[in-house]
Amino acid sequence: MSTIQIRTMPSEKLAKSILSGVTPAAKETFKLDSWDPAVFISDLLLQNTSNEKIPKTYEQTSKSMSVAFAKGIGSYSSYMDTIGFEPSIAVARELKDQQQLYKFVTEERSEGYPPHLEVVPPIDVFEKEDIFAENGPDGETNINQSSIGDLEGDIDPNKKWYSDAIFAQQNFTGINPTTIESAGKWVSRFTVEAQRQRLDKTMAQLLERADPASLFVQDCSYFREAFGFSAKDQQKNIADPGGCFRGSTRWGCAAVTLFQLDPQGKLHPLAIAIDYKESLEKSVTIFNKRLSPSQTNVDQETDWPWRYAKTCAQVSDWIRHELAIHLTNTHLIEEGIIVAAHRTLPSDHAVNRLLSPHWIKTLSLK
Repeated sequence: MSTIQIRTMPSEKLAKSILSGVTPAAKETFKLDSWDPAVFISDLLLQNTSNEKIPKTYEQTSKSMSVAFAKGIGSYSSYMDTIGFEPSIAVARELKDQQQLYKFVTEERSEGYPPHLEVVPPIDVFEKEDIFAENGPDGETNINQSSIGDLEGDIDPNKKWYSDAIFAQQNFTGINPTTIESAGKWVSRFTVEAQRQRLDKTMAQLLERADPASLFVQDCSYFREAFGFSAKDQQKNIADPGGCFRGSTRWGCAAVTLFQLDPQGKLHPLAIAIDYKESLEKSVTIFNKRLSPSQTNVDQETDWPWRYAKTCAQVSDWIRHELAIHLTNTHLIEEGIIVAAHRTLPSDHAVNRLLSPHWIKTLSLK
């Protein structure tokens, strides 16, 4: 097998440490002063057969393999572009050809779903590995698990991701930043529940004296009715051994979260009904021991009932995002728009050219 020569030089510091008999403890510490991928590709094309032994390093090997793999993927993509199968750019077609490729499923076969595509055309077929690839069709970086890094550090540098402040922040910068609303009727309901739990001089008093305009709510109380569950039913999925969850059970809840916005502009959670069942009296409602953001006599890290309540609220928030924003608006509605556009707009139409980049890989997600 031919040897590929990589023209690199170890750093002066590394060279001295090697000569002195001291080597770094980890392979990752072997750093290169410079590394030119063009030189590597040139050697790769020439299939350099020099027998000269050059010290190989961890970084050198890692970079070489990455470049070689990327070139292989690039060659494959170029071939697919040439034959028109899963191309990285849209292919111009006559309108009549588009109408043959993009057809709505008939009403008899729709199974109650909104209008959607009958068969995904080969040009829009992407394998799972390509859909969730690190690099998109134009080279942009997609977010994946390996690039997220330390989740706690990303959410809060102080690693207090469980705090009320971070929990409240998610209602403005999280997955559903537009669903928080004025508390309205929920103020009196939570006040009555606080009194029922003998919190008259703390939470009930706070709610009675608070400016109604300062109280807000994330209301997922409609989940049970929307999903067809009664107040006695457990919200859980039907375990499918062949499904993506491999037969495991996933639980849901219909949380209602009450917040107060203080004069300094800090949003603070006051109470959470973890799974609303017709009324707060019939539901499990947990009140925050901390009545304001400035209260420090409660250990947020070990207040497990309240942390559990916040987890339930986040579960409800995620369910709303996945079912309403993602599944319904992104796929069930968007797919109908994509098919209708391909059937009525020529490929060079201004609207089609504007929207088509946003449709890449969408139809393969069925």
